[in-house]
Amino acid sequence: MKLVDAEDLKKNLGSGWVNYKFVMRHIDETPPVDAVKVVRCETCKYWEPEYGEDGGVYGKCTLWGGTCESEVTEHTWFCADGKEKE
Repeated sequence: MKLVDAEDLKKNLGSGWVNYKFVMRHIDETPPVDAVKVVRCETCKYWEPEYGEDGGVYGKCTLWGGTCESEVTEHTWFCADGKEKE
């Protein structure tokens, strides 16, 4: 997968009518952004969800024996060691 800056791509394409081959060529020529795919807690195999009294979704990371930097994590958090659930 190639991640690109869509705003930059739109700026370079300009406005007006363009054809499919023109757009595809521009997408191919657009340099990728410097990004890393992350695994969020909610999709990580090491995360065990719990539900807070406020309705929020929290949980514990079992990767380090339940001792993540933060004892409790929110479902949208992520870390460098996460692995997707199968």
